[in-house]
Amino acid sequence: MASVTAAAAADVTVSVAGAAGRAPVFVSLCSKSFDARNCMAAQRALPVDGVAVMMFRDLPEGVYAAAAFQDEDGDGRLAKTPVGLPRERFGFSNGVGRTAPPRFHKAAFAVTGDMTVRVELNPPPK
Repeated sequence: MASVTAAAAADVTVSVAGAAGRAPVFVSLCSKSFDARNCMAAQRALPVDGVAVMMFRDLPEGVYAAAAFQDEDGDGRLAKTPVGLPRERFGFSNGVGRTAPPRFHKAAFAVTGDMTVRVELNPPPK
């Protein structure tokens, strides 16, 4: 009789630094791209001393990237200028996307077991 093995699951902690004030920080874990259809795991947390921490439990092993923003205007979405630049603090895993749109493959990390990912929020461009 063949045995069926479920894909391993892992807990991923995302630590987001650089928050200003007490506005909530949102984090999405995405697979394949930053397109909303591929960003299914999402959480929010209030920062303490500029850091918000979220735990994503039982994620299947695979390749992910984290996208984060601080919802300073309280509308639950990343505020953008008419040309699409962020108006609120934002950040991505591996520090990508500070000066150009983020590339998924540069922000990606492999989940093969429990791990912590750090994201630094950047102020919006001026």
